Amino acid sequence: MEAKRNRHPELARVSLENHTRMKILTISKLAMLVAGVLLISCTKMKNENNSKPTEDSVVVNMATAVDVKTSYAEVKGRNIAYRSLGSGTPLILCNRYRGILDTWDPAFLDAVAKDFNVITFDYTGFGLSTGTPPTDMATFARDVLDLMEALHVQKAVIGGWSFGGLVAQTLIARYPQKASHGLLIGTGPLGKNQTPIEPIFYERSSIVDNSLDDETVLFFEPEWAPSRDAAKISHDRIAQRKTDLDVPVPKELWINYHKGFADCTADKYGL
Repeated sequence: MEAKRNRHPELARVSLENHTRMKILTISKLAMLVAGVLLISCTKMKNENNSKPTEDSVVVNMATAVDVKTSYAEVKGRNIAYRSLGSGTPLILCNRYRGILDTWDPAFLDAVAKDFNVITFDYTGFGLSTGTPPTDMATFARDVLDLMEALHVQKAVIGGWSFGGLVAQTLIARYPQKASHGLLIGTGPLGKNQTPIEPIFYERSSIVDNSLDDETVLFFEPEWAPSRDAAKISHDRIAQRKTDLDVPVPKELWINYHKGFADCTADKYGL
């Protein structure tokens, strides 16, 4: 079977050589794999923080991703909506394209929260956050810095999924003193991307209310049965949250992501 081109940085693939069957790592499995490596690499750092409390060792309640309450950080005239799980070294995750607090798989968040204080948030003006929505990568990344300041976090593991991975890389490159490690999920490098994007991604990502089938195409491998099964399981886990819900990103704000992508491609910051 001829290996297909990568659909998009949001679709993580592992291609087998000699035209053998292509197997796909789903976003959730890839996230768990990367997180596992991160946990190993950060063991010394975690132990040091546990033995000697610091400003960055945030301790929170034992809520799970399904029921943790949404909090708000008031900073510079706006409120940034966020959720905080677990305790230990802070790990801040940046949302994907059209992503909000509710679109992270709770199994992933709960697993990482066993060893880290996992913080998810909405960009300014998106979801439950207030303020003027950003249109360039530097301003998207500024949200992370402002949230860290509000939560009295001096340094953190900075992560992101897809579009959020670009935000995370921008912050790490511009403010390396703020990041101890990076966690990048289903994303690409800063600068011009030479990999063509398949039209089906644009088609499905432009649907206002994505179905399970859309999610399978966008984030998993629809031609591989185990990946389709994983998509359904992940979809059902995310749907378990019933209260204190976030709000979808309206279509009129999608252009802000596009401008962010363009800004990243132009690489005007020389990163």
